Parts: sequence; structure tokens; C-alpha cells
Amino acid sequence: MKTVRLTSGIVRNLLRLILAGALIGFSVGCRKEEPGETQRLREPVREEPLREPAKTTAPASAAKDEEIEGLIKQLSSESAEERRAAASALRTMGPAAKDAVPALIKALGDENPDVRTHTALALARIGHAAKDAVPALIKALDDQNPNVRRRAAFALGAIGLQAKDAVLALIKALGDESSSVRVSAALALWRIDPAATKKAIDALIKALGHESEWVREDAAIALGGIGPAAKDAVPALIKALGDERSRDEPSSVRESAAYALGRIGPAAKDAVPALIKALGDEPSSVRGYAAEALGRIGPAAKDAVPALAKALEHEHSGVRVPAAEALRNIGPAAKDAVPALAKALEDEHSSVRRYAASALGRIGHPAKDALPKLKEMAEKDKSPRVPQAAREAIEKIQKAIEKEKRSET
Repeated sequence: MKTVRLTSGIVRNLLRLILAGALIGFSVGCRKEEPGETQRLREPVREEPLREPAKTTAPASAAKDEEIEGLIKQLSSESAEERRAAASALRTMGPAAKDAVPALIKALGDENPDVRTHTALALARIGHAAKDAVPALIKALDDQNPNVRRRAAFALGAIGLQAKDAVLALIKALGDESSSVRVSAALALWRIDPAATKKAIDALIKALGHESEWVREDAAIALGGIGPAAKDAVPALIKALGDERSRDEPSSVRESAAYALGRIGPAAKDAVPALIKALGDEPSSVRGYAAEALGRIGPAAKDAVPALAKALEHEHSGVRVPAAEALRNIGPAAKDAVPALAKALEDEHSSVRRYAASALGRIGHPAKDALPKLKEMAEKDKSPRVPQAAREAIEKIQKAIEKEKRSET
């Protein structure tokens, strides 16, 4: 992945992000066909711990209100750079900046496109509380600057169901001359109006064929965000996974295609052969996403067992971990991987050991030869969660052995 993107590597449980409303992220670069808002889908949720109210809460809140008031005034500065900085600062405050919505609505009409762009992003971060900005954001969908149009679509999607008046304008934006605007409009439509899901998916499938790497990547990530409902995109994603154009580009398109197929889940079973092939792809991040996708497809990916077993020996833990997890998810059909899984119980990475133990437990009776290693792990492994996974695997294997004995008698 390029260093300008927000993250790379293997990230799990991203559906939590969708539920948390983080379908699209907050990148702020301003180049032609720049990377879109979808990349944040790959970031794990960072949940803040609950805290008891502190005695200084009131003064701190007052200080924040004073800061917001100052930024609202700065939005009227004669300096475009100061206005842009104010909008950017309000963006970082998120929903706490809701009192700035009226001023931000006015700033959407600023003569400077950078100010308008950052203003739309600020409204997006404020989210549902920015619902009064919907009419102005709809108008911004016709802005002469494509970055402003794209951020306006992004903001409407972030506002969500309360932006339902924007549906017709967003449908129109699916035909925008800028492909990045089309992708953002498709995502916004999906978030605002479930009835428009088909239109959104069709637009994203079309974007998978775009000449721009960034557009193809964002379209794939967006389809992954939609999940199982995007099953009609599987053929196009398979094509993107093996797209020869991306061989001369960074691997992000192939990574994103594998990611999306995994989020679609069992409905993407037709992609198993292509994902098996991707397990031999370079760089290792592509292999990791392919392994994760096969795991999410589950038992229907049983043909991948030999390739996943081999992946357990890869030099990078970013490949070994999802490979072990995939074998666990495939379950009893992964019995031919028992020798490789038993060896993986000695892996230096605790997550590999844990998933390998869990996989052996799910395989059951055919994994009986791994019991000595599992018992040793249960007693001596110092990593959190690993001994428990070993104990659970031992219990499952022993129960499977007893069940088979009873059936023989």
C-alpha cells in the first residue's frame, strides 16, 4: 500500500466500522482522481473507554465552546488560508462542533474551493447534527470543483437517513464526469436510501473498470462495505483481483478486491479459485487479504485448504494469521491441514498459535495426533487467550473421539 494511504495490512471485523457509521473516511488530499473516503473501512474501531465525569468537565467544556466560537469567527476572515484552517479545525472536533453548522453552511458558498472542500468535510464529521446543511450540500453537488462535489456527496452520506431529500440529486451525481464523485455518490445513496442499493452497486461495478487505480480501489472497498448485498459484483471483483493493469501499479487494487470478496462472504464462493491463485501473489499484503477472504467465505472455500496450509509457513505473520483463521473457519473440511496446523502451534506469533489451536478443535477427531502439543500449550503458553484456545480444542477433540467410539459400538 502507498504511504499516503491511511493504513495497510490485514484488518478484521470491519463490519463494526460500518455499524459505527464509518463507511467512508476523512482523507483530505486534493489531487486529480485522489484516493477517496472509503479507505478508512480498513481501520479497526478504536473504542474510547467509559470515564467517570471529572470535576473539570464544565471548565473544559466552556473552553471548547470558546474555541468553537473563535473558529466560527475565523470562517469570516479575509484570509482564505485562515478560513480553510478554521474549517479544518472544526472538522477535527466532529459532532462537538455542531454549533458551527450555520457558519459552515455559509462557508459552503466561499469563493475558495479549498475552503468549500474542508467545509464539506467538517459537516461530514459533525454527521447527523449537520442535517440543516442538506440543502446547501445538495447545491454543492453542482459545484464546479470535483473535490467539492465529492466531499458534498460524502457529507450527505455521513448525515445518513436525514439527508433523504438528496436522493434525486445523488442519483443525478451517478452520471458526474468525475469518477470519484460517482463513487462517493453511490456510497451516499446506499447509506441514505436502501431502495437505491441496486443503483449504487451498479455504479460501483462500473467504477471497477475505470482507468484510475484510485477509483478502482475505492470502488472495491465501497463494495466491501456494502457486504453480502453486493454479491452481483463478484464477477467484476474477480476480474479486478487478477487485473493485469495493476501489476505495474501498487497492489492496492488487488488487495481491495480480495477484501471486498471477503466482506461479501459465502455469496462470493465463485471467487475461491481466484483467491487461491492470489495466495501466491506479491506483495504479501495481497496474500493476506486473499487468506482472510477465504476464511470469510468459510466451508465453501475447502478447495483452498492445501494453499492455506502452505501459507502457514509464510515469512510474514500478516499472511500466517489470516491463513490459520481461514482454516479454522473452514472447519472439519480442513482436516488435510492438520500436520501444518500442528506445526503452527509453535509459531512465534500468538494469534497464529491461537487460531491453529481453534482450527484443530473444529476439525475434531482427525486432529487427535495434535493433542500432546495442545496439552503442552495449555499448560505452558504465556500469551493471553492461547492457553484457553488450546483447552477448548482439547475438549472438542476428545469429545469427537468419544463420540466416534460410541458410534462404533
